[in-house]
Amino acid sequence: MGNAWSEEEILKHSETYREVIAEFNSGFCQEIEAIAAGADIDPRWVYAINSRSELMQGALKTKAKKDRSADGCTVVADRKAQLLAQNWDWCSALEDLTVVLEIHQKDYPTVMMVTEPGIIGKIGLNSAGIGVTLTRLTAGKKYQGATDQPCVPVHVLMRSILESPDYQSAVGMLKKHAGGKYACLCVAGPRNKTLMAEMAGNKASYLTENVDSRYFVHTNHYSDDVPKKDTPSQSVARMKTAVKLLKEYKKEKDMAKSKDTSLTVEYIKQVLTHSKDAPIAADYGPHLELPDRGTVCSIVMELDKRVLHVTLGNPLRFPWVKMGLGEPF
Repeated sequence: MGNAWSEEEILKHSETYREVIAEFNSGFCQEIEAIAAGADIDPRWVYAINSRSELMQGALKTKAKKDRSADGCTVVADRKAQLLAQNWDWCSALEDLTVVLEIHQKDYPTVMMVTEPGIIGKIGLNSAGIGVTLTRLTAGKKYQGATDQPCVPVHVLMRSILESPDYQSAVGMLKKHAGGKYACLCVAGPRNKTLMAEMAGNKASYLTENVDSRYFVHTNHYSDDVPKKDTPSQSVARMKTAVKLLKEYKKEKDMAKSKDTSLTVEYIKQVLTHSKDAPIAADYGPHLELPDRGTVCSIVMELDKRVLHVTLGNPLRFPWVKMGLGEPF
């Protein structure tokens, strides 16, 4: 953690992102500052938490060249079945703070998302059947430095995607504001409509196919155009494990001569909680950037049904909870 910024530096940089967010959507500033007022804290801290990915990339870019372990998030999707899922890996302190919010606003779709205190946009779905997930990508030497130019923070962009009335608008929002980030956002919607955007500073690659014509998997490395030495081995191993599990599922379906190779919610849960070999779900352990790191929660979204399944804690220990949009929690 020795390369991290001081509190004064964080607050200084958060002021820059406040200006960026205000220009992008002033309503988000009202929401952020209301959160700060309710918590009786300096609003710059809430701007900072909503710009966390960008601030960390800037503060730790020197260390990032040395730490190739990457994060542990894993995304799985079946675009024909309209299923989108993710493990969110971070530090254990976030387990007790993980919440599911349902946001109702006039003239916007209703949003249901898994988030943490203060962050206005994260993993979730909306009443138009649009879903979004996030995996942080580790920038190798090829991509260092682009976040020196402030961009719309990825969490703020995710909120805007979730406020989109349809898939085309969501993808348009993503492509328009993809610059300046080191992350992969997966946006899914109607049947056969899924897009993964790998963002690398001022560059972005858009994947309409991944494992095959229907299945998608993403971890914490760029799928192409990145030297092997810049690819975190742990992320690659997790990707291989997830792909193997999906291919085994399809093979079983083919052997049974089933015409429907759609993933099921229960099978995706099995994939996300796989803890052998290169584990997809991990218990907490040491990490260079954080006090510890492991799987904070797992999420499976049935976009056509507007249903979210979540473990409000590490999936190796916490049960799954099913939540329907508009239904009492």
